[in-house]
Amino acid sequence: MEHDNLFSFSDLPNSFDQSRNRTLKRRDFVAAVENAMNGSKKDKNLKIEKLDAIAAQGLDDLSSAKLMRLYTAYMDLHAFDRMIDLYKAAENKDFKDAPMVREELAVAYRKVWRGSNELVDKMFDYKTSIKISQDLIDEGHGYGVSYENIGRINRYIAQKSTGFQAEQYYANSRFALEEGFLKTLESSVGIQAVHANILAGNKYRAAELANVVYLATLRDGAEESNDYFCTAAALQAACIAGANKKQVELLCDRLENIITRPWEFSDILRDLKKIGEEMPSQALVFAQKRLEEASDLRKATLSMDLMKARTADNSSISFSWEISSGREKRSFTEDPKLRAVIEKSYSYRGCGSAFRGANRISGNMAFGGQLPDHALSRKDLRLFEGLISMSPNELGIKLDTPVDGVDMNKPLTDIRDPEAFIKIADRFIRQTFSTENFANSGLHMENNAFEKDPKTGESLYDTTVKSVLQATGKVIGEKDKGIDSRTNISAIFALGMGDCRHHAQVKQIMFDTWQKKQMDASLRAMSLRVLHGGRIEKHDKDIAEFYSVFDTELRTADVQVMMPVQMRQKDGKDQLYNPEKTADGKYIVDESGKNHSLEEHTLCWLIRKNRSHKLVSFGIRDAFYQQLHYPWAKMDVNVDDIRLNKNGNPIIPAGQIPGDKTSTGKPVPVMQYPAVYNSGKRDSFIKDTTGRDINLVGLPMAGFKTPQDFLKMIKDREGMFKIMAQVRTKAAERNKAKNVTLLKAKTGGR
Repeated sequence: MEHDNLFSFSDLPNSFDQSRNRTLKRRDFVAAVENAMNGSKKDKNLKIEKLDAIAAQGLDDLSSAKLMRLYTAYMDLHAFDRMIDLYKAAENKDFKDAPMVREELAVAYRKVWRGSNELVDKMFDYKTSIKISQDLIDEGHGYGVSYENIGRINRYIAQKSTGFQAEQYYANSRFALEEGFLKTLESSVGIQAVHANILAGNKYRAAELANVVYLATLRDGAEESNDYFCTAAALQAACIAGANKKQVELLCDRLENIITRPWEFSDILRDLKKIGEEMPSQALVFAQKRLEEASDLRKATLSMDLMKARTADNSSISFSWEISSGREKRSFTEDPKLRAVIEKSYSYRGCGSAFRGANRISGNMAFGGQLPDHALSRKDLRLFEGLISMSPNELGIKLDTPVDGVDMNKPLTDIRDPEAFIKIADRFIRQTFSTENFANSGLHMENNAFEKDPKTGESLYDTTVKSVLQATGKVIGEKDKGIDSRTNISAIFALGMGDCRHHAQVKQIMFDTWQKKQMDASLRAMSLRVLHGGRIEKHDKDIAEFYSVFDTELRTADVQVMMPVQMRQKDGKDQLYNPEKTADGKYIVDESGKNHSLEEHTLCWLIRKNRSHKLVSFGIRDAFYQQLHYPWAKMDVNVDDIRLNKNGNPIIPAGQIPGDKTSTGKPVPVMQYPAVYNSGKRDSFIKDTTGRDINLVGLPMAGFKTPQDFLKMIKDREGMFKIMAQVRTKAAERNKAKNVTLLKAKTGGR
């Protein structure tokens, strides 16, 4: 196989059986790899043998996703020689050409063991590794990992060289790392550039650069990131840049709670020690002590688990690296309201940095539900970066009235006012999802939860969702933990079939991508100044501009919409989306004042904080509910009116239902509570993606090569609605035939 077998949207009406077959084959392959990886650390060689047996069955028919799962399994075991062999043997060009695969190949060549530590035994590998990284940079795929790889190799060679040759390699290392940070602004390569300057004795330059790196880690979401490299870079830069004790303490808390591999403690402690030898500070001493204590606690806990396991004669040891200090926080703030709204929401800030492939937020299909995993990949980021680099006219955005600060012929990146950007993004999203029944789709989304077919009890949207799930090979209600339901934001946006969740997700990625461009402009200006011998002043104009963007944040939240109206009952419980109404269609008020959950909803909050880390303004900015039910397109909420319940969760006033829609003739208040399943930022890393694939409920889709291809699909609303209608028809036919077969089986064929 030279390329992946990709689906186009037009394949969906006829893909039911084929997709089911592919789904099961992929599940079985992933399960085989996962089973091979079971066991303790000492079973490494046995695990490699099992993976080798899977590879020996043949690679020719493996998709890039399957190859990538095998590739990352070898990488997790540090079997770098096997990674290199697998890459050489694979025929799939989509796998071999993927930048992320080649990045990891370069790292494998750098790390592979050749029987000794002598430079002569590694020079071929080092040269090969540098060439792979340099080729990626020359092709326009130069992420921080490539520059970091070149910098590390030059430093290793310098350490084994002498005289002028050593000096030259050290200089090459520093140049590669500084160039990498300047071009990518990724914090992981930036902190390596800081270390390179410390090693060269350039303490002044290292300190100034650390200031910029620290800001880059904040842009990358260091306060709540689950990425070790981002948080470790933030802690090191904070100690050098003179951040206050609370910030250093928070970053130590974050590291304690996200470290999952034993080497990460030794890695960060080694780096802190190197910094302390040349640039000592109280912050460094504090951080070292805290992390050493945490590391010792982990080791003691692991020893106890090992002893218990031996006593129980248990050969399979499972150890959870969760710290139980109770100290974890996700914000520098001591403001309880700001902390509450942050901890019950999420954003995509930082996904473009130190990014290896794709992250997912889990759905519930593995447990029999109908919500797929939603995924954000490197390709999603590139596609949406392409969209915001276009003008509203190019995107086909139609406005009823002009928006101040928006030139319809200039790129969205030229917009400076976040409120103006939100208005443009909302219109683009609503047009694409047909929220106001654009293009006569019948998918009148803003009202669909309450508009049900009396025969089926479903809206047209509900029926379409189920039909698409079936077309992608999934069985509604089937519980299967190995099922792949990954759905990239780009795929659902191109299809144009989205409810409130998808409206919020697209709005979130557009806003975060737009903000990142603005913050990058400030970071790049500061980086250039430092690398040309300048310095960063405390009240620097670029720092002020950075924070003016950074302190305004859009965040996505899952909420329960609560109000004192009676709900229809089932098994003694309130039914969501099913309020009791009078004969003339008015809400029946619960005169006891008890709040009931009318519905579960996903939307965006716009928050602003000051430099004292206090919440200064809060707004509801919903791309979904804007004209019907709730006026949430732009509703500002007085911060003083936000309450916290006994668990510290925010209760948000969200307007009211007017008296002419209630049984009492009096308005009733609407409140937003975090949904039961709301756990804030909860993304996890996907191991079987090349970073280039776009999936619809587990199906790899074609047509996403460039932002222009993406836009073409976005604009083809009528074509997509036609495909969905065909899918609904085919699903109905199949379900009817299935029901007839089941009926015959029950009646003995009569």
